[in-house]
Amino acid sequence: MKLKLKKFKRGSILAFILVISVCLAIIGWGMLQMGFGSRVNSAISASRISAREAADAGIAKALYELNYNFDIYKNSDSWNEPAPGDDKLYNSKANYSYVISTYNYSSSGSTPYSGNYLIESIGTSGGESIKVCAVTGVRNSFGYAVIVTDQIELKEGSFIDGYDSNLGPYNVTTNSGIPVLVIGTTYAGDEYKIFLRNYVTVKGDVIVGVGGNPDEIIWDQATPGATTGPRYPMNESWEFETINVPDCGPSLGSLNKKDFTPDYTIGEPGVVTNVKYDDILIPNGGVLKIVGDVNLCVTGKLDLDQSAQLIVEDEPWSSVKIYLYGDLSVGQSALINNETKKPRNFWLFGTGTSPSFEKWTINNGGNYYGVYYGPNANITVKQSAVFYGSISGNNFTLAQSGMVHYDKDLEGVSQYDTGFGIDRWWEEIIP
Repeated sequence: MKLKLKKFKRGSILAFILVISVCLAIIGWGMLQMGFGSRVNSAISASRISAREAADAGIAKALYELNYNFDIYKNSDSWNEPAPGDDKLYNSKANYSYVISTYNYSSSGSTPYSGNYLIESIGTSGGESIKVCAVTGVRNSFGYAVIVTDQIELKEGSFIDGYDSNLGPYNVTTNSGIPVLVIGTTYAGDEYKIFLRNYVTVKGDVIVGVGGNPDEIIWDQATPGATTGPRYPMNESWEFETINVPDCGPSLGSLNKKDFTPDYTIGEPGVVTNVKYDDILIPNGGVLKIVGDVNLCVTGKLDLDQSAQLIVEDEPWSSVKIYLYGDLSVGQSALINNETKKPRNFWLFGTGTSPSFEKWTINNGGNYYGVYYGPNANITVKQSAVFYGSISGNNFTLAQSGMVHYDKDLEGVSQYDTGFGIDRWWEEIIP
Protein backbone atom coordinates (compact mmCIF):
# COMPACT_ATOMS: atom_id res chain seq x y z
CA MET A 1 0.00 0.00 0.00
CA LYS A 2 2.81 2.38 0.93
CA LEU A 3 4.67 1.48 -2.24
CA LYS A 4 1.64 2.30 -4.38
CA LEU A 5 1.23 5.63 -2.60
CA LYS A 6 4.85 6.58 -3.28
CA LYS A 7 4.49 5.70 -6.94
CA PHE A 8 1.35 7.84 -7.09
CA LYS A 9 3.16 10.78 -5.50
CA ARG A 10 6.09 10.42 -7.95
CA GLY A 11 3.62 10.37 -10.85
CA SER A 12 1.81 13.45 -9.58
CA ILE A 13 5.07 15.39 -9.22
CA LEU A 14 6.13 14.48 -12.73
CA ALA A 15 2.75 15.61 -14.09
CA PHE A 16 2.99 18.82 -12.12
CA ILE A 17 6.51 19.50 -13.45
CA LEU A 18 5.27 18.76 -16.96
CA VAL A 19 2.39 21.21 -16.59
CA ILE A 20 4.74 23.89 -15.25
CA SER A 21 7.14 23.25 -18.10
CA VAL A 22 4.35 23.63 -20.64
CA CYS A 23 3.21 26.85 -18.97
CA LEU A 24 6.73 28.22 -18.93
CA ALA A 25 7.13 27.27 -22.57
CA ILE A 26 3.89 29.07 -23.45
CA ILE A 27 4.95 32.14 -21.45
CA GLY A 28 8.38 32.08 -23.05
CA TRP A 29 6.88 31.74 -26.50
CA GLY A 30 4.51 34.62 -25.73
CA MET A 31 7.35 36.78 -24.52
CA LEU A 32 9.33 35.97 -27.64
CA GLN A 33 6.33 36.91 -29.73
CA MET A 34 5.91 40.12 -27.75
CA GLY A 35 9.60 40.90 -28.18
CA PHE A 36 9.39 40.16 -31.87
CA GLY A 37 6.26 42.29 -32.20
CA SER A 38 7.86 45.11 -30.24
CA ARG A 39 10.91 44.99 -32.49
CA VAL A 40 8.68 45.04 -35.56
CA ASN A 41 6.61 47.93 -34.20
CA SER A 42 9.78 49.75 -33.19
CA ALA A 43 11.18 49.28 -36.66
CA ILE A 44 7.95 50.57 -38.19
CA SER A 45 7.90 53.55 -35.83
CA ALA A 46 11.54 54.33 -36.54
CA SER A 47 10.89 54.09 -40.27
CA ARG A 48 7.88 56.38 -39.99
CA ILE A 49 9.87 58.91 -37.98
CA SER A 50 12.65 58.84 -40.57
CA ALA A 51 10.09 59.11 -43.37
CA ARG A 52 8.48 62.11 -41.69
CA GLU A 53 11.88 63.77 -41.21
CA ALA A 54 12.61 63.17 -44.88
CA ALA A 55 9.25 64.63 -45.92
CA ASP A 56 9.91 67.71 -43.77
CA ALA A 57 13.31 68.03 -45.41
CA GLY A 58 11.57 68.01 -48.78
CA ILE A 59 9.24 70.81 -47.66
CA ALA A 60 12.24 72.85 -46.49
CA LYS A 61 14.10 72.25 -49.76
CA ALA A 62 11.08 73.15 -51.88
CA LEU A 63 10.50 76.34 -49.88
CA TYR A 64 14.17 77.22 -50.36
CA GLU A 65 13.82 76.72 -54.11
CA LEU A 66 10.72 78.91 -54.20
CA ASN A 67 12.50 81.71 -52.36
CA TYR A 68 15.65 81.27 -54.47
CA ASN A 69 13.56 81.81 -57.58
CA PHE A 70 11.75 84.66 -55.82
CA ASP A 71 15.03 86.54 -55.34
CA ILE A 72 15.92 86.01 -59.00
CA TYR A 73 12.60 86.87 -60.59
CA LYS A 74 11.12 89.41 -58.16
CA ASN A 75 12.12 92.40 -60.26
CA SER A 76 11.39 90.82 -63.62
CA ASP A 77 8.22 90.26 -65.59
CA SER A 78 8.53 86.49 -65.56
CA TRP A 79 8.29 83.74 -62.99
CA ASN A 80 9.70 80.23 -63.24
CA GLU A 81 8.22 77.67 -60.90
CA PRO A 82 10.86 75.34 -59.45
CA ALA A 83 11.08 71.87 -60.98
CA PRO A 84 10.27 68.72 -58.95
CA GLY A 85 13.12 67.58 -56.72
CA ASP A 86 14.39 64.56 -54.81
CA ASP A 87 17.28 63.80 -52.50
CA LYS A 88 18.44 61.67 -49.59
CA LEU A 89 18.14 62.62 -45.95
CA TYR A 90 21.68 63.03 -44.70
CA ASN A 91 22.96 60.42 -42.21
CA SER A 92 19.93 58.29 -42.95
CA LYS A 93 18.64 55.74 -45.42
CA ALA A 94 15.51 57.83 -45.95
CA ASN A 95 14.70 59.62 -49.20
CA TYR A 96 12.33 62.38 -50.20
CA SER A 97 10.77 63.77 -53.35
CA TYR A 98 8.59 66.82 -53.85
CA VAL A 99 6.52 68.64 -56.43
CA ILE A 100 5.36 72.27 -56.47
CA SER A 101 2.09 73.28 -58.09
CA THR A 102 -0.28 76.23 -58.09
CA TYR A 103 -2.98 76.26 -55.43
CA ASN A 104 -5.97 78.60 -55.63
CA TYR A 105 -3.76 80.68 -57.86
CA SER A 106 -4.80 84.31 -58.36
CA SER A 107 -4.05 85.50 -61.87
CA SER A 108 -5.22 88.97 -60.87
CA GLY A 109 -2.19 89.52 -58.66
CA SER A 110 0.14 92.42 -59.27
CA THR A 111 3.20 90.18 -59.78
CA PRO A 112 3.88 87.05 -61.85
CA TYR A 113 4.37 85.03 -58.65
CA SER A 114 1.10 86.15 -57.02
CA GLY A 115 -1.05 83.51 -55.41
CA ASN A 116 -0.42 80.35 -53.41
CA TYR A 117 1.64 77.26 -54.14
CA LEU A 118 1.15 73.70 -52.92
CA ILE A 119 4.23 71.70 -51.93
CA GLU A 120 3.71 67.93 -51.79
CA SER A 121 6.66 66.12 -50.26
CA ILE A 122 6.90 62.33 -49.82
CA GLY A 123 9.44 60.82 -47.44
CA THR A 124 10.26 57.10 -47.57
CA SER A 125 12.23 54.90 -45.18
CA GLY A 126 12.25 51.12 -44.65
CA GLY A 127 9.11 50.55 -46.64
CA GLU A 128 7.19 53.32 -44.86
CA SER A 129 6.03 56.46 -46.71
CA ILE A 130 4.63 59.71 -45.34
CA LYS A 131 3.36 62.64 -47.35
CA VAL A 132 3.47 66.20 -46.01
CA CYS A 133 1.65 69.00 -47.83
CA ALA A 134 2.18 72.72 -47.31
CA VAL A 135 0.42 75.73 -48.79
CA THR A 136 2.64 78.77 -49.22
CA GLY A 137 1.81 82.44 -49.44
CA VAL A 138 3.78 85.56 -50.33
CA ARG A 139 5.15 87.45 -47.36
CA ASN A 140 5.20 91.23 -47.28
CA SER A 141 6.83 93.64 -44.83
CA PHE A 142 3.43 95.25 -44.37
CA GLY A 143 1.23 92.18 -44.07
CA TYR A 144 0.53 92.83 -40.39
CA ALA A 145 -1.74 95.28 -38.58
CA VAL A 146 0.75 95.72 -35.72
CA ILE A 147 4.09 93.94 -35.37
CA VAL A 148 6.83 94.70 -32.85
CA THR A 149 10.03 93.16 -31.56
CA ASP A 150 9.23 93.81 -27.91
CA GLN A 151 5.99 95.08 -26.35
CA ILE A 152 2.43 95.98 -27.37
CA GLU A 153 -0.02 97.65 -25.01
CA LEU A 154 -3.59 98.23 -26.11
CA LYS A 155 -5.31 100.31 -23.46
CA GLU A 156 -8.96 100.21 -22.44
CA GLY A 157 -11.44 100.26 -25.29
CA SER A 158 -8.89 99.86 -28.09
CA PHE A 159 -10.10 98.24 -31.29
CA ILE A 160 -8.27 96.56 -34.19
CA ASP A 161 -9.73 95.22 -37.41
CA GLY A 162 -9.16 95.37 -41.16
CA TYR A 163 -10.62 96.89 -44.28
CA ASP A 164 -9.65 97.30 -47.95
CA SER A 165 -9.13 100.83 -49.25
CA ASN A 166 -9.59 99.51 -52.79
CA LEU A 167 -13.27 99.26 -51.89
CA GLY A 168 -13.37 102.83 -50.66
CA PRO A 169 -12.94 104.53 -47.29
CA TYR A 170 -13.43 102.63 -44.06
CA ASN A 171 -17.15 102.16 -43.44
CA VAL A 172 -18.60 100.41 -40.40
CA THR A 173 -21.37 98.69 -42.34
CA THR A 174 -19.87 98.03 -45.78
CA ASN A 175 -16.07 98.01 -45.50
CA SER A 176 -14.89 97.02 -42.05
CA GLY A 177 -14.47 94.14 -39.65
CA ILE A 178 -12.16 92.16 -41.92
CA PRO A 179 -10.07 89.90 -39.66
CA VAL A 180 -6.47 91.11 -39.70
CA LEU A 181 -3.74 88.64 -40.50
CA VAL A 182 -2.08 89.24 -37.19
CA ILE A 183 -0.87 91.52 -34.45
CA GLY A 184 2.03 90.35 -32.38
CA THR A 185 5.57 90.40 -31.11
CA THR A 186 8.66 88.48 -32.15
CA TYR A 187 9.53 88.04 -28.46
CA ALA A 188 9.64 84.40 -27.36
CA GLY A 189 10.61 84.57 -23.66
CA ASP A 190 8.59 84.09 -20.49
CA GLU A 191 7.54 87.68 -19.68
CA TYR A 192 4.27 89.40 -20.54
CA LYS A 193 4.82 91.50 -23.66
CA ILE A 194 1.31 91.89 -25.11
CA PHE A 195 -1.11 93.69 -22.80
CA LEU A 196 -4.77 93.66 -23.80
CA ARG A 197 -6.66 95.83 -21.33
CA ASN A 198 -10.38 95.87 -20.51
CA TYR A 199 -12.82 96.20 -23.40
CA VAL A 200 -10.13 95.67 -26.03
CA THR A 201 -11.21 93.97 -29.26
CA VAL A 202 -8.83 92.45 -31.79
CA LYS A 203 -10.56 90.98 -34.81
CA GLY A 204 -7.85 88.54 -35.84
CA ASP A 205 -4.94 86.43 -34.65
CA VAL A 206 -2.31 87.29 -32.05
CA ILE A 207 1.16 85.81 -32.36
CA VAL A 208 4.36 85.55 -30.35
CA GLY A 209 7.90 84.66 -31.37
CA VAL A 210 9.01 81.27 -32.65
CA GLY A 211 8.88 78.75 -29.81
CA GLY A 212 7.17 81.17 -27.42
CA ASN A 213 4.22 80.31 -25.19
CA PRO A 214 1.24 82.62 -25.84
CA ASP A 215 -0.06 82.08 -22.29
CA GLU A 216 3.20 83.42 -20.86
CA ILE A 217 3.50 86.40 -23.23
CA ILE A 218 -0.11 87.59 -23.76
CA TRP A 219 -1.86 89.21 -20.80
CA ASP A 220 -5.55 89.48 -21.58
CA GLN A 221 -7.60 91.49 -19.10
CA ALA A 222 -10.71 91.60 -21.27
CA THR A 223 -13.74 89.40 -20.55
CA PRO A 224 -14.45 86.96 -22.16
CA GLY A 225 -11.32 87.72 -24.16
CA ALA A 226 -9.99 90.42 -26.44
CA THR A 227 -9.30 88.38 -29.56
CA THR A 228 -11.58 86.70 -32.07
CA GLY A 229 -8.80 84.63 -33.66
CA PRO A 230 -6.34 82.09 -32.27
CA ARG A 231 -3.12 82.82 -30.41
CA TYR A 232 0.01 80.95 -31.39
CA PRO A 233 3.77 81.18 -31.88
CA MET A 234 5.18 82.09 -35.29
CA ASN A 235 6.11 79.09 -37.40
CA GLU A 236 8.85 81.08 -39.11
CA SER A 237 11.10 83.88 -37.95
CA TRP A 238 10.25 87.47 -38.82
CA GLU A 239 12.69 90.34 -39.07
CA PHE A 240 12.40 93.93 -40.19
CA GLU A 241 13.47 94.32 -43.79
CA THR A 242 16.16 96.87 -44.50
CA ILE A 243 14.69 99.96 -46.11
CA ASN A 244 16.85 101.37 -48.88
CA VAL A 245 17.11 105.12 -48.41
CA PRO A 246 17.17 106.95 -51.74
CA ASP A 247 19.73 109.59 -52.63
CA CYS A 248 17.91 112.73 -51.56
CA GLY A 249 20.81 114.99 -52.42
CA PRO A 250 22.69 117.40 -50.13
CA SER A 251 20.94 118.61 -46.99
CA LEU A 252 19.16 121.97 -47.18
CA GLY A 253 19.73 122.49 -43.46
CA SER A 254 16.88 122.76 -40.99
CA LEU A 255 13.31 123.65 -41.91
CA ASN A 256 11.90 125.68 -39.02
CA LYS A 257 9.75 128.60 -37.92
CA LYS A 258 11.36 131.20 -40.16
CA ASP A 259 10.35 129.18 -43.26
CA PHE A 260 6.63 129.08 -42.47
CA THR A 261 4.35 132.02 -43.20
CA PRO A 262 2.39 129.96 -42.10
CA ASP A 263 2.61 127.40 -44.94
CA TYR A 264 5.51 125.70 -46.67
CA THR A 265 5.25 123.41 -49.72
CA ILE A 266 7.52 120.56 -50.83
CA GLY A 267 7.12 119.16 -54.36
CA GLU A 268 4.92 120.01 -57.30
CA PRO A 269 2.10 118.20 -59.11
CA GLY A 270 3.16 115.34 -61.38
CA VAL A 271 6.84 115.51 -60.39
CA VAL A 272 9.09 113.26 -58.29
CA THR A 273 10.97 115.36 -55.72
CA ASN A 274 13.90 114.17 -53.60
CA VAL A 275 14.88 116.50 -50.76
CA LYS A 276 16.89 116.28 -47.52
CA TYR A 277 16.81 118.28 -44.29
CA ASP A 278 18.70 118.07 -41.02
CA ASP A 279 15.52 118.68 -38.99
CA ILE A 280 11.94 119.69 -39.72
CA LEU A 281 10.24 121.80 -37.05
CA ILE A 282 6.71 122.86 -38.03
CA PRO A 283 5.77 125.77 -35.75
CA ASN A 284 2.54 126.39 -33.85
CA GLY A 285 -0.22 126.64 -36.45
CA GLY A 286 2.19 126.02 -39.35
CA VAL A 287 1.42 123.73 -42.28
CA LEU A 288 3.86 121.64 -44.33
CA LYS A 289 2.22 120.63 -47.61
CA ILE A 290 3.28 117.67 -49.73
CA VAL A 291 2.44 117.96 -53.43
CA GLY A 292 3.37 115.38 -56.06
CA ASP A 293 5.55 112.34 -55.35
CA VAL A 294 8.07 113.22 -52.62
CA ASN A 295 10.99 111.35 -51.05
CA LEU A 296 11.85 113.27 -47.89
CA CYS A 297 15.02 112.40 -45.95
CA VAL A 298 15.37 113.81 -42.43
CA THR A 299 18.67 113.12 -40.69
CA GLY A 300 17.45 114.57 -37.38
CA LYS A 301 13.98 114.96 -35.89
CA LEU A 302 10.50 115.71 -37.22
CA ASP A 303 8.55 117.93 -34.82
CA LEU A 304 4.96 119.19 -35.22
CA ASP A 305 4.26 121.89 -32.65
CA GLN A 306 0.78 122.56 -31.27
CA SER A 307 -1.87 122.87 -33.99
CA ALA A 308 0.74 122.22 -36.71
CA GLN A 309 -0.04 119.97 -39.68
CA LEU A 310 1.80 117.88 -42.21
CA ILE A 311 -0.60 117.55 -45.15
CA VAL A 312 -0.48 115.22 -48.13
CA GLU A 313 -2.57 117.10 -50.69
CA ASP A 314 -5.63 115.31 -52.05
CA GLU A 315 -4.36 114.95 -55.61
CA PRO A 316 -4.00 111.73 -57.63
CA TRP A 317 -0.21 111.91 -57.66
CA SER A 318 0.45 113.19 -54.16
CA SER A 319 2.34 110.85 -51.82
CA VAL A 320 5.34 110.99 -49.54
CA LYS A 321 7.96 108.63 -48.16
CA ILE A 322 9.70 110.10 -45.14
CA TYR A 323 13.02 108.54 -44.10
CA LEU A 324 13.43 109.68 -40.51
CA TYR A 325 16.62 109.04 -38.57
CA GLY A 326 15.60 110.81 -35.36
CA ASP A 327 12.52 111.29 -33.21
CA LEU A 328 8.95 112.13 -34.17
CA SER A 329 6.78 114.41 -32.05
CA VAL A 330 3.17 115.31 -32.88
CA GLY A 331 2.01 117.99 -30.43
CA GLN A 332 -1.38 118.77 -28.94
CA SER A 333 -3.95 119.54 -31.67
CA ALA A 334 -1.31 118.76 -34.33
CA LEU A 335 -1.96 116.23 -37.09
CA ILE A 336 -0.34 114.25 -39.88
CA ASN A 337 -3.13 114.68 -42.39
CA ASN A 338 -3.14 112.41 -45.44
CA GLU A 339 -6.00 113.98 -47.34
CA THR A 340 -5.97 111.24 -50.00
CA LYS A 341 -7.21 108.80 -47.31
CA LYS A 342 -5.08 106.10 -48.99
CA PRO A 343 -2.57 104.64 -46.52
CA ARG A 344 -0.12 103.77 -49.30
CA ASN A 345 0.28 107.51 -49.98
CA PHE A 346 2.03 108.16 -46.65
CA TRP A 347 5.07 106.19 -45.49
CA LEU A 348 7.14 106.97 -42.42
CA PHE A 349 10.30 104.85 -42.31
CA GLY A 350 12.48 104.90 -39.22
CA THR A 351 16.09 104.68 -40.38
CA GLY A 352 17.80 105.03 -36.99
CA THR A 353 19.96 102.15 -35.81
CA SER A 354 20.23 100.34 -32.48
CA PRO A 355 21.27 100.31 -29.68
CA SER A 356 19.48 103.66 -29.40
CA PHE A 357 15.72 103.81 -29.95
CA GLU A 358 13.83 106.66 -31.56
CA LYS A 359 10.80 108.11 -29.77
CA TRP A 360 7.71 108.48 -31.93
CA THR A 361 5.19 110.28 -29.75
CA ILE A 362 1.71 111.28 -30.94
CA ASN A 363 -0.01 113.55 -28.44
CA ASN A 364 -3.15 114.28 -30.45
CA GLY A 365 -6.09 112.26 -31.70
CA GLY A 366 -7.44 112.41 -35.23
CA ASN A 367 -7.22 110.17 -38.29
CA TYR A 368 -3.80 108.94 -39.42
CA TYR A 369 -3.72 107.28 -42.84
CA GLY A 370 -0.39 105.64 -43.59
CA VAL A 371 2.35 103.17 -42.83
CA TYR A 372 4.43 103.72 -39.70
CA TYR A 373 7.49 101.48 -39.93
CA GLY A 374 10.18 101.99 -37.30
CA PRO A 375 12.38 98.97 -36.53
CA ASN A 376 13.98 100.88 -33.64
CA ALA A 377 11.08 103.16 -32.76
CA ASN A 378 9.15 103.17 -29.51
CA ILE A 379 5.75 104.37 -30.68
CA THR A 380 3.45 105.97 -28.11
CA VAL A 381 -0.04 107.29 -28.89
CA LYS A 382 -1.39 109.37 -26.01
CA GLN A 383 -4.84 110.27 -27.35
CA SER A 384 -7.61 108.20 -28.91
CA ALA A 385 -6.22 108.38 -32.44
CA VAL A 386 -7.46 106.25 -35.33
CA PHE A 387 -4.89 104.66 -37.66
CA TYR A 388 -5.65 103.36 -41.13
CA GLY A 389 -2.77 101.29 -42.48
CA SER A 390 -0.04 99.40 -40.64
CA ILE A 391 2.22 99.96 -37.62
CA SER A 392 5.61 98.35 -36.91
CA GLY A 393 8.16 99.17 -34.25
CA ASN A 394 10.11 98.08 -31.21
CA ASN A 395 7.27 98.99 -28.81
CA PHE A 396 3.74 100.22 -29.49
CA THR A 397 1.32 101.75 -26.98
CA LEU A 398 -2.18 102.74 -28.09
CA ALA A 399 -4.21 105.08 -25.89
CA GLN A 400 -7.70 104.40 -24.55
CA SER A 401 -10.34 103.97 -27.25
CA GLY A 402 -7.67 104.14 -29.94
CA MET A 403 -8.16 102.17 -33.15
CA VAL A 404 -6.09 100.51 -35.87
CA HIS A 405 -7.81 99.62 -39.13
CA TYR A 406 -5.36 97.55 -41.14
CA ASP A 407 -5.56 98.21 -44.88
CA LYS A 408 -5.35 94.94 -46.85
CA ASP A 409 -4.34 96.99 -49.88
CA LEU A 410 -0.83 97.12 -48.39
CA GLU A 411 -0.41 93.40 -49.01
CA GLY A 412 -0.34 94.26 -52.71
CA VAL A 413 2.58 96.70 -52.54
CA SER A 414 4.86 94.22 -54.29
CA GLN A 415 8.09 96.19 -53.92
CA TYR A 416 8.05 95.17 -50.26
CA ASP A 417 7.41 91.45 -50.88
CA THR A 418 9.99 89.43 -48.97
CA GLY A 419 9.44 85.85 -50.17
CA PHE A 420 7.32 82.78 -49.51
CA GLY A 421 6.25 81.35 -46.19
CA ILE A 422 4.06 78.43 -45.09
CA ASP A 423 0.45 79.33 -44.41
CA ARG A 424 -0.72 75.84 -43.40
CA TRP A 425 0.33 72.19 -43.68
CA TRP A 426 -0.97 68.67 -43.10
CA GLU A 427 0.33 65.10 -43.02
CA GLU A 428 -0.82 61.93 -44.77
CA ILE A 429 0.37 58.35 -44.17
CA ILE A 430 0.61 56.48 -47.45
CA PRO A 431 -0.68 52.88 -47.13
